Amino acid sequence: MLSIFLQIHAKFSSIDFGGCMCELLAAGGIKNSPLVAFNYLNELCLSGLYFNEFGVFRYVLDMVDCCPNIKKLNIAVVLGGNLEQHELDYNFSIKLNHLLEVKIEGITGSSAELKLIEYLLAISVVLEKLFFTLDYLDDKSEVKLYRELMGFPRASTKARLICLEK
Repeated sequence: MLSIFLQIHAKFSSIDFGGCMCELLAAGGIKNSPLVAFNYLNELCLSGLYFNEFGVFRYVLDMVDCCPNIKKLNIAVVLGGNLEQHELDYNFSIKLNHLLEVKIEGITGSSAELKLIEYLLAISVVLEKLFFTLDYLDDKSEVKLYRELMGFPRASTKARLICLEK
């Protein structure tokens, strides 16, 4: 049933999956359906994400990988998580040749959030702007987080990281 839903919606130019839908898709595994590719998608929005669940984090990576032509990506994190106990198999051979803008809301500095940003910067060859908002960090934590984000390698020489006021 899930693959039928995804096949029907695979031709939309914009999709917004939020909260419960993200958890449902994470449980079913987007990669379990080989027919799913969102080749026509220009904008992907994933909101209400709980990165304390490894399945949700993996789902976000899989969704990005299934959307090779997106130009805009919006992610809203509700709760960050640490993923040290999980082995991640990034697919750095995938390149997002069209992604121009990313916006990630609710960054707390969790390992899941940082790994996602690092991955997006590494595979987005024409990225111009990565906007992010921080979620209730003290000044010392903010400075530490800024330094870490600025140190990530970027596939695009034009990529700028821009912190938005909350």
